[in-house]
Amino acid sequence: MKNPQFVDAATRRWRAALFLFMLATGVSMASWVARTPAVRDALEVSTGAMGLVLFGLSIGSMAGVLVSGGLVRRYGGRLVIGVGAVLLVAGLLVIAGGAALEVSGGVFGGLALFGAGMGLAEVAFNIEGAAVERTVGRPVLPVLHGCFSLGTVVGALLGMGLTAVRFPVGWHLAAVALAVATAGVWTVRAVPTGTGREEAYGR
Repeated sequence: MKNPQFVDAATRRWRAALFLFMLATGVSMASWVARTPAVRDALEVSTGAMGLVLFGLSIGSMAGVLVSGGLVRRYGGRLVIGVGAVLLVAGLLVIAGGAALEVSGGVFGGLALFGAGMGLAEVAFNIEGAAVERTVGRPVLPVLHGCFSLGTVVGALLGMGLTAVRFPVGWHLAAVALAVATAGVWTVRAVPTGTGREEAYGR
């Protein structure tokens, strides 16, 4: 464990990147939740049918969480975070397109991708956060989770504001996807390779 009074530049970037991306994922999740009624109205489906559409998020999230640990052990957290970021961005864009084109199946598929990305990233981020804690010698995970919570507040406020001015939900989610993509690229570049990877897979 390093002296908590000194943290090198690379470790600071690593820690800041995790904070930024957790903030971005919180914004993306709350943005979707805030615009769910608008998506339902765009699809012109009943409450029951919308429940089936939302099931895509549950399926994706469960799949992502179940496979994330094994993928981190084999490939390391950096790669898993990168894949999760790609799925998050793709999911938001597919949801946006499905809502704009009024295609329920598209929104279902987008939610499955979004949920899978969220599930993958969640496990990998906790592993990365624990590694940063060991490196810097001070708590990191509480702040990491706090960044996600802060992101949900920002996303909810943004969603409510854009709903009030009748901003198109497709463009809203596309803009959030761009922000997540930007944060994801910076995070993947800042996170070191191999965190969480088991030696048995490294041979």
